[in-house]
Amino acid sequence: MQYTKVGVSKVSNHRVMSPLKNDLKPCMQCHTESAEWLRDQVIAIQDRTMSQLVRSCYATATVAKLFEMANKAQESGKKIDMALYNKAKDYYEEAFYRSVFVGAENSVGFHNPTEAMKILGDATAFTTEAEGLLRQALAKAGVDVPVKVDLELHKYLDNRGEKKLKGNPNFEFKDPTAVQYKM
Repeated sequence: MQYTKVGVSKVSNHRVMSPLKNDLKPCMQCHTESAEWLRDQVIAIQDRTMSQLVRSCYATATVAKLFEMANKAQESGKKIDMALYNKAKDYYEEAFYRSVFVGAENSVGFHNPTEAMKILGDATAFTTEAEGLLRQALAKAGVDVPVKVDLELHKYLDNRGEKKLKGNPNFEFKDPTAVQYKM
């Protein structure tokens, strides 16, 4: 925590904000490396974490779309294997809460990069299991599932809320390592 001088006293500053916005002064109280080196470390950690977060969230969204497909198939009279469906739902929830946790934690992995990557790796593993189970359930019901599921982001990003907000691709989180776009 950064210290501030008030008169002759040294007091801790409890203003919560990114150290990057304050020339890394809070970090440099303990770390002897240069501000440039510290900044590069923060950005590298956050880029790796954000890359994994984007992939995990896209995988989770893919599973959500498969649930939509399963629910529509069931509404149209097709028989969905509920044992597979419910197991997939359990895995989906595990993945969803892990992704949301890392996204909401607000350091983009910087406070504990190893744990953030473990949590996101687990989330991705749970989505893989859920997706496999849902694909099995849909195949058993005779539903043709595309290899790449269209997330239909425009459907969820346009005309949101009372003000009918539009999605803006400029505000979309992009994978800083571009791995997501190679898949």
